[in-house]
Amino acid sequence: MNAGDTFVDGKYGHLWIVLSDPAADGERVVIVNFTTHSTEKEDDCIVQPGEHPFVKSKTLIQFRDAKCCRLADLETLVKGTYLKPHKPVTVDLLNRITSCASSKSHKLPKACKASLEDQGLI
Repeated sequence: MNAGDTFVDGKYGHLWIVLSDPAADGERVVIVNFTTHSTEKEDDCIVQPGEHPFVKSKTLIQFRDAKCCRLADLETLVKGTYLKPHKPVTVDLLNRITSCASSKSHKLPKACKASLEDQGLI
């Protein structure tokens, strides 16, 4: 698993992206989900249809729901088919999401923010 890799969760059907570098810190892998845009949700990082094959309507990155997890746990969930791998995001989209995370880092959970800061990503 690498930064920019994506997967769909089996519970809600949300697309998640690996934002941090699992090779740099496999104990604190930062993942953040894509969710359908609405006026009630944060509007910090919009992803439009065509920017990723999964995205069919205006979508946003939900930084407040970011998670910090172990690489081994993610790999176990993929093997158990709870998480279904999807196509990685482009380098440009990964960089834009990371840039948005940096400017909106106050919305990230503390552990996620610390992992991204330790890796020099924000």
